[in-house]
Amino acid sequence: MGLDMNDFVKYANEFKKLLPEFEKFLENWIKKQGNMVLADVKPNTPKDTGFAQNSWFLGDYQRQGKKAQIGINNSAEYISFLEYGTPGRPKWKYADGVHMLAKAMFKQEQKMPDDFDKALTSFLKQKGLL
Repeated sequence: MGLDMNDFVKYANEFKKLLPEFEKFLENWIKKQGNMVLADVKPNTPKDTGFAQNSWFLGDYQRQGKKAQIGINNSAEYISFLEYGTPGRPKWKYADGVHMLAKAMFKQEQKMPDDFDKALTSFLKQKGLL
């Protein structure tokens, strides 16, 4: 009994050739996810002057081994107080954190597996591999 592996080897070689394009696909997909978090976090950031709300931005895309990530940043010095709250001090009242970033990230992380599955399926169909 035997097995002809030629088709399997051809298919595997097509995936190897696709690796640089897949890396670009992955980077674009991660950036899209980050932008979706930004679209959710900005309107939920408390607004006084609007500085904190307008200071959200995407950081650099990073790929290390099996991990791909992008930073969600804010340049307002006081953003951590809005996110996590302020401690009670004699002169100041305690303020609860709004957790706008944590909520936006949690919401997007729930969608990511299905979003990735759809995007990857579309990518592989475009390349003729599905």
